[in-house]
Amino acid sequence: MKSDERRFLFIVNPEAGRGRSRKIDSILCSALKHYNIHFLIQRTAGAGDATHIAQTRADEFDVVVAVGGDGTSNEVANGLLGSGATMGVIPCGSGNDFGKMLGMSRNIERAVADIVACRTERIDSGRVKLRDEEDRLTLRSFVNSIGIGFDAVVAYESQQLKNLRGIPLYFLSVLRSLKRLKPHSFEMALNGIEHKDNYSLVCVGNGGREGGGFLMTPGADPRDGLFRICSVRHVSMLRALRILPTLLTGRHGRFAEVEFFDSPRVRIGSSKPFVVHCDGEIIGTANKHVEVELNAKSLEVVVGAPGLRAAT
Repeated sequence: MKSDERRFLFIVNPEAGRGRSRKIDSILCSALKHYNIHFLIQRTAGAGDATHIAQTRADEFDVVVAVGGDGTSNEVANGLLGSGATMGVIPCGSGNDFGKMLGMSRNIERAVADIVACRTERIDSGRVKLRDEEDRLTLRSFVNSIGIGFDAVVAYESQQLKNLRGIPLYFLSVLRSLKRLKPHSFEMALNGIEHKDNYSLVCVGNGGREGGGFLMTPGADPRDGLFRICSVRHVSMLRALRILPTLLTGRHGRFAEVEFFDSPRVRIGSSKPFVVHCDGEIIGTANKHVEVELNAKSLEVVVGAPGLRAAT
């Protein structure tokens, strides 16, 4: 199908990037007027709205574009999976890790050019099944990563800070979260092996970067049918401060407390409740059991001119 025959829906989160996207509609329109395409811009009004819009309008459009941060991308992906529509991303949030993985520029004009060019790849996604203290079930899909324990506490803290973005936002969130760095006993099952230990965090990566640029799961490739899983056994605050800078370069594997695994599925449980984030958004604060399973090649995405970037 030629680009001028495709129908594009742009789902805009005006609150993305701490509200810096409130005027993005006019910038988008200005960029899109240079192309002979059929498009519609629709704003979200609150949490969950992007999923609802994507789900209900997927059959009307060929390409559905998330205009916002990682949370917006997650919501749009949850609405599109299984629909057959192609997903695009224009990153303008606080972290934008998923958009970076797809090679999308934060420059609106360049991002629009890549969306219209519509170079695509198929990537894996993940499915999360959560059970809380009262055995209530939550189902959610993700495209970049989920984090358990300290990783999720950092995501929660980042949502409380309104004036920062990117690495400064998440670095400060980490420092604020260190006071909650306590041992937590987890049972983790993957590749037919049971692991039981006191962990500070477990991160399941479809992509390699989270938190605005921390290379938490280096080597992750969303096309290879495997998650990259990073576990960090409990460490002291002083040890955590030594490990923290290496997350920017993905060299934290040299510490004895850090282990990496590759698996298409993982189960994690604990007798004590724990916090979970999904693509940077908190999806439960009192979970007792988590199952994560990979859904291979389940989502077609538009990639930028540099192409999809596997994390190294």
